[in-house]
Amino acid sequence: MADIGLDVYRFSIELMAAMGLDAYRFSIAWSRILPNGTGEVNHAGIDHYNKAEQNEEMGMLLDVIWYEPVSNSTADVESAKRAQEFQLG
Repeated sequence: MADIGLDVYRFSIELMAAMGLDAYRFSIAWSRILPNGTGEVNHAGIDHYNKAEQNEEMGMLLDVIWYEPVSNSTADVESAKRAQEFQLG
């Protein structure tokens, strides 16, 4: 489904403008940009998103979820740490 969003991007913008909307949430699949989570950037992934043209200003929001362990047990602390590292990279 994620690929469909970029394929219909221009149509979606036109439809939203016709509806009087002035904002669009476009999500980036970071696994497409950094397939290993860190390290070398996948330039084909960058090219994928460069297909989407911006005719207006583009705002950016970093949506972060902070994970807290349920308890102070080693298992819970390590689990929260893994989840947080996965979220933030």
